[in-house]
Amino acid sequence: MKPEDRKITVFDVTPVVFEQLYRDHAETLSCPCSTITVPFKNFVFNIITHHPVCESIFISKEWIEALHLENASRYGTDDFRTTAS
Repeated sequence: MKPEDRKITVFDVTPVVFEQLYRDHAETLSCPCSTITVPFKNFVFNIITHHPVCESIFISKEWIEALHLENASRYGTDDFRTTAS
């Protein structure tokens, strides 16, 4: 008598069941899943924070343009606009 191949479908596979099946049938085990059972949002959570400098007014377009004043020398030497431009 020769061994017969057969296909068995297992539903609702838990990690424990998968590990057991993998130990017993690693060579023939397949998972033709077409959908993700656990959506990413259930186990991935991102909190994005920026460095304080990156959220600062000192990187805004208005601030950077103010650094390049045409007549910056008209301000006194104690004024930041003179030394920044």
